[in-house]
Amino acid sequence: MSAGSGSEIVIVDERWERMGEVLGHCYEVLYRSCGVLPAGDWFCPTTGCELAVALDPRGAILGTARLLPGDNDREKQIRHVAVRPESRGCGLGKALVATLEWRAADDGADTVWLNARESAISFYQRLGFVAEGGLFDSGLTRLRHLRMRKRLRPAFGEAMTGASSFCRVPNIHAI
Repeated sequence: MSAGSGSEIVIVDERWERMGEVLGHCYEVLYRSCGVLPAGDWFCPTTGCELAVALDPRGAILGTARLLPGDNDREKQIRHVAVRPESRGCGLGKALVATLEWRAADDGADTVWLNARESAISFYQRLGFVAEGGLFDSGLTRLRHLRMRKRLRPAFGEAMTGASSFCRVPNIHAI
């Protein structure tokens, strides 16, 4: 998928040969400034996860987002939405999240959820996510977070309109 100036999004799993780069990117964008140690337990390896990775035309990582299995087959969790500061504002974050929504729905999930940092709540609201509960402190980063949820498809007999619908993302490359 194209997002931003000449970038593309690829879908990979945790066995991708560039996972070390993905981990480094996530750490630099999301955790270093919070004082989390690089060797800490911040990535939580999970079998069955998929990642959407935005690459520039030279193959450099611009952004990542991770889709994890949920507690049941009907939901998935989104984690590690991390776009380089210099690449923000051109739609990469939105494209990464939309890509994972598409993958979750394609896998049979009807809901995705995430824990949004307080600074990102309005971003996720614009994408159709709805708050669930109140703000809480992350034990890892010590930042305030809010659990948010988005329905990808309607429940039986329910119509979906407006921001609640997700967009299908064309031209995604699975590696």
